[in-house]
Amino acid sequence: MPETNYPGSGKNQITIIGISSVKLEDLALNLKTKIQRCELIVGAKRLLDNPWIVSLGIAKKYYDDSFDGAIDAIANCPGQVVV
Repeated sequence: MPETNYPGSGKNQITIIGISSVKLEDLALNLKTKIQRCELIVGAKRLLDNPWIVSLGIAKKYYDDSFDGAIDAIANCPGQVVV
């Protein structure tokens, strides 16, 4: 699965993970680790409501609700973001 890292302003990093399945258990270990260590995860409600994601206690932003809101949340996150 493709992964792209976009360095932020030195204080944060955005990792974009392409996923074609809702089966998060299919993700490679390094991608799961990125998710576990992030401060904000942005994505579709159907993915972010996965029990594994919920159990991590990470701040979530659904882009289904408002793409502009998701962009604002990413811009204001001081740490690691996974989209």
